[in-house]
Order: sequence, then structure tokens, then C-alpha cells
Amino acid sequence: MLIETAAALGTDRIGADRALQLMNRLAMVQDAPNGIYGGEEFVIALPRMSPAQALQRVENWRLELSETSVTWHDGECMISVNLSAGIAGFPDHGADVEILLLRADAALYRSKNEGRNRVTCSDAAN
Repeated sequence: MLIETAAALGTDRIGADRALQLMNRLAMVQDAPNGIYGGEEFVIALPRMSPAQALQRVENWRLELSETSVTWHDGECMISVNLSAGIAGFPDHGADVEILLLRADAALYRSKNEGRNRVTCSDAAN
């Protein structure tokens, strides 16, 4: 199972870095390997999970992050965190990593285009 996520936290690079740190913390608690994919997007692998199980896991992360706020500049700035995610799983959505990443990316952009702060599973069949 591959999940591509974009954690939004403000519009500057400091915000994106803090969002990535929060998601890394969540993913590492869950023993999920992850890595930066580009910009504010990164990939989390959830091996041995069905798309439905991954959808529930990531929805739980999204809810936890939505209850989180981050402060910086000596407490002068406080912003909330939101998470948009796209999920694609083997073999349901692709037979190799390249196809899975493309389909997870398409699902992520559906999440963003449908209002952000949501989790979308790929609807493409292998």
C-alpha cells in the first residue's frame, strides 16, 4: 500500500517542514516507512494492508493532525494542520511502484481538488 500525502501548514517552507515532521512522527509510531517525494508531498508505505485498511489508518492520522496546532516565532504564530492524501495499493491499483505512485498521486490531487483535508483511494483498476 502506498500513500502519497501533502500536509499543509501555512504557505511557507517553515510550515511545510513542520508538517512533514508531524507526519513523520505519526508514521514512525505506526512503523510505516516513509520518504519525501517532492515539495510538501511525501510517500508512506503500509505493507500488508488492504486499501480499505490504509484508508482508515490515514483517516485516523488526518483527524489527529486536524486537532493539532503549531506555534512558532515565540508563540506569536499559531496555525492548524490539515492533511490531504491519496492511496493506491498492490495489486488492486497497479503491479509496480511507478504505476502505484502515479495512481496515489492522482488520488491525492482528487483530494486537493475536492476541497483538501481529505483522504481518497484510487479508483483505477489494474
